[in-house]
Amino acid sequence: MKNRTGKLRVLGFLGAGLLAGSWVHIAQAGDILVADCLGHKVNRIDENGNFISQFVPVNGGGLAFPHNMIWGPDGNNDGLEDVYVIGLQSQAVHRYDGITGAPIHGSIFASALLTNPVDLVFGPDRNGDGVDDLYVLNNSGFNRVLWYDGPTGNFGGVFINANSGGNYNNAEFMVFGPDVTKDGVPEFYGTSAANGIIFRFNGATGQYIDQFLSGGAGYFSGRGLVFHTDGMLYIANGGGNSMVRFNGETGLEGEVFVPAGSGGLSNPHGFMFGPDDNGDGVGDMYVASQANASVVCYDGVTGDLIRVLVQPGSGSLLAAASVLFLPDPCPWDLDGSGSVGTSDLLELFAQWGTGGSADFDERGAVGTSDLLILFANWGPCP
Repeated sequence: MKNRTGKLRVLGFLGAGLLAGSWVHIAQAGDILVADCLGHKVNRIDENGNFISQFVPVNGGGLAFPHNMIWGPDGNNDGLEDVYVIGLQSQAVHRYDGITGAPIHGSIFASALLTNPVDLVFGPDRNGDGVDDLYVLNNSGFNRVLWYDGPTGNFGGVFINANSGGNYNNAEFMVFGPDVTKDGVPEFYGTSAANGIIFRFNGATGQYIDQFLSGGAGYFSGRGLVFHTDGMLYIANGGGNSMVRFNGETGLEGEVFVPAGSGGLSNPHGFMFGPDDNGDGVGDMYVASQANASVVCYDGVTGDLIRVLVQPGSGSLLAAASVLFLPDPCPWDLDGSGSVGTSDLLELFAQWGTGGSADFDERGAVGTSDLLILFANWGPCP
């Protein structure tokens, strides 16, 4: 994988109000997690697609049918974000250490009133404690969104009632996106596996707004969706075996981004924009191809096939539901040599005053604090 230190805000545009919450993870060229829904586990692979281990072993912490995974608040006081996984059959949100995969406090973070939960996201603070709360999407006749206190996982209430908006059914994935009501809170957008519609709800009240888009570009069966930094809304067209995109503000200008079956793509589900894999300086798209148990990488600008990163069935993968990037374990190794030394120092000075890969503290420009961070990590990478 090229450009191993390149950073990319996965869902971007925080400043433009396209996303709620602070838990927008920085996708770096570290290892990759793949949720195996039929295998009831989460695999860990390296940047070349090689299986490393089971990050969460089969039924680890009671996990059953993992569907989507996100980064969230530190649950074990180690100062690092942790991984939150939805368990459809275990009917719970599970929480695991972001480094080791060990279950935190038995792994169950939230479970009250959950029935067939399929997706989760940290979003707007609903209880006024200044911390993002957790939103969970239910499926199979219980198409409603519940919310839970962000720090504790305690049940907060119903955010969106069952079957709101008429035919918002067979709900699959969700995201907070553009604020069309201009109340300072991003709106809620959800896909349906039963039709080619994106449903939009008020992000503050949960009230139905409209059908943001309905069909176009061969889209008829929605899974994962991402508002990307280019201003487009990308959608996994599960039944169409393709990836499509639309204008993120209007829902118009629909087009096929990844053609049907490219790289063996079959029933795409969760996906992310991550590290630059083909060396063109732009982050690329990584898609969980559920039906053939693989992960496929596409050019982040053109949608052209780069490679099948995880070969079908690798690591006993049965059905890939979603992907999540682990942080680069040694981001200070700017030249990728395996240790932090003089060449990395020279690269840092070359980026001085810019927002390049040496901006370790993410303040927007490389400066003195980044230099001190590099010196603190001088020597071999862990």
